[in-house]
Amino acid sequence: MSDSVLAVPAAVSPSLPSSLAGLVWRGGAMASDCAGTTSSGYPQLDEQLPGGGWPHRCLIELLLQQNGIGEIRLLLPALQRLSGQRIALLQPPHLPQIASWHAQGFSPERLLWIRAPSLSDALWTAEQVLRNGSCDALLLWQGAMRMEALRRLQMAAQASDMLCWVLRPMVMTDIPSPAPLRLALRPHAEGLSIDRKSTR
Repeated sequence: MSDSVLAVPAAVSPSLPSSLAGLVWRGGAMASDCAGTTSSGYPQLDEQLPGGGWPHRCLIELLLQQNGIGEIRLLLPALQRLSGQRIALLQPPHLPQIASWHAQGFSPERLLWIRAPSLSDALWTAEQVLRNGSCDALLLWQGAMRMEALRRLQMAAQASDMLCWVLRPMVMTDIPSPAPLRLALRPHAEGLSIDRKSTR
């Protein structure tokens, strides 16, 4: 894994009262500002992630070279560590393989597979899932999204205690994002190569 997986957190302006610091969205803030973590299940990755695991209450953007390179396998150990509530799969590129999930210890009742007819419906649904509190995690597959839509997702994620991943194509790498944690995933001979990407 690259040593540049994550950047240093942005400092809070001294002029901002501490009582408001957690309520204000800061574009350069890293995921260490997010409350609580869940271990990724991979010690080498946990060493590089802020707080020693996947951060709750923030948008985690995974940029994929292509779908199906092992991104679900990467997330499964963390998902297995959660409380047992539902896992929302929103706009997955393929029909979820229930048998594979079941083999990993997930009952079909825990998986909430959602297909939305349009981008605006998908984003609205993602916000509702984050605000509802009945799920442990949200995985949203989406391509092009406007900055304001991503920012709304980040704000909704901040108000929840869920893990929230947005899986997007690698071509979105050069487009600025409000996601505090942004990682690029590529296939590698030994599994996956994971690199930090700038949020700006």
